[in-house]
Amino acid sequence: LDGLCYSAAIFDVRDPNNFDVSFIGEQRSSGGGGPDWTDLGCGAQNTTGVFVGVVPMYSDLSERWESIPNPLPVDGDQPSPFGPMHNPDVMRREISVPRAVAAPVPGAPPLPPGVAPPPHIYSPEELSAMKVERAKSVWPQQALMPPALRKGFCCAVTVCNFNGNLSDADYNGDTCLTQFVSKSDLQSAHNVWTAWDVECIGLRFVRNSESCRLQFHTEVTHDSNSFEYEFDLAKEGLDCSLPYRPVIFFRKKALAVVEEGYAL
Repeated sequence: LDGLCYSAAIFDVRDPNNFDVSFIGEQRSSGGGGPDWTDLGCGAQNTTGVFVGVVPMYSDLSERWESIPNPLPVDGDQPSPFGPMHNPDVMRREISVPRAVAAPVPGAPPLPPGVAPPPHIYSPEELSAMKVERAKSVWPQQALMPPALRKGFCCAVTVCNFNGNLSDADYNGDTCLTQFVSKSDLQSAHNVWTAWDVECIGLRFVRNSESCRLQFHTEVTHDSNSFEYEFDLAKEGLDCSLPYRPVIFFRKKALAVVEEGYAL
């Protein structure tokens, strides 16, 4: 699929109660050189690039995307990028904040003219708080999502840059945020941070008389890590009787190879 901004595709399946499909990223300039979704890191910074999930088969994919609250996720299953020390597992380039500042010691006698006060070394808590504030300053408070996802469940991938100063034409990723979202509710999303970008999303839908479950398998570029997550759609507040189908929405221009099967 050659996805343009705000484009989408929904797929029919042979068994509506049991289906597997994988969406594998390809870089536009690579000419099919293997999984690579770095295109999601170009363009508007900190904007979700792609949504992959399930929606009812009768959903209108042409509806105008809607603006919803988009709080900065400061937690996640993996360590977040807002810890006091640089963690290469979740950040390729650390959020830039000062480690110390020249400050007078409370209660100390006045210093002679021209003598600088000793530096105040920021505590781990102060460093984390400053990183969060820096990220919030460049994080969009509202996000655009397809209305069809209000009745569905998706995996949303956002390549993030919290340091700024890069052209929209450049790849500008510092870290990758993968969110698992029910009914377009980003405030209750399940958040995962990784240093490298997601290159493949596999989903498996299984429905029977006892349950209705959706599994995700994500693989990360330049990394041997893959992640598995399973969600009970009834517990997520969704109607398990609806005829769900796999779907992909593009917020940025990107290529995706669609294959039957759960993973690479």
